[in-house]
Amino acid sequence: MKPQLDLFLSRAARPRIEPALRQGRRAIAGKLTGKLAGKPLASKLPLPARWQDGVRFPFLGRDILLCLDGGRDSIALCGETLHLPLPPQADETQIKDSVQGWLQTQARRAIAAQLAAACPRLGMALPPWRLSFAAGVWGSVDAAGCLRLSWRLVHLAPEDMGRVIGRFLPQLHAAAAMPELWADAVPA
Repeated sequence: MKPQLDLFLSRAARPRIEPALRQGRRAIAGKLTGKLAGKPLASKLPLPARWQDGVRFPFLGRDILLCLDGGRDSIALCGETLHLPLPPQADETQIKDSVQGWLQTQARRAIAAQLAAACPRLGMALPPWRLSFAAGVWGSVDAAGCLRLSWRLVHLAPEDMGRVIGRFLPQLHAAAAMPELWADAVPA
């Protein structure tokens, strides 16, 4: 097996390995820079300890007041107040689930808008993406080249959200290059 590996490394693959390593090094450095710069991780956001009427939580970089409003038919954001169509006696789980469902819907819209703005600037097509529900990370690129972004990005200001998303887009190029890198490894 070792002679095949030597042959693989000595032929066309070596010139493609070094650029892939450089791209990976830049991606790792970007992640470390973000952590060292004190950017809050998804698990470190100032979220309410208890979900109840009158609590405040971050939404697109500003604080929103939660108001239980049983007289409404649907959730509505009016200025800095999110009105939930729940009665005052609603339990905490019901409140949290309603708010998080609304936040996830808003996250899909905000992330789609950020991607639609960033991709043309970088000269790339809109990548396949989906919301991630992982806690503690903003996003990742999976082996298939799909961008996974945390719905919790909706807590950040739009410019911060754009910077976070912008850090993951170059990783798509690296992920796309990887199948080409190993294409020569398959024996003929």
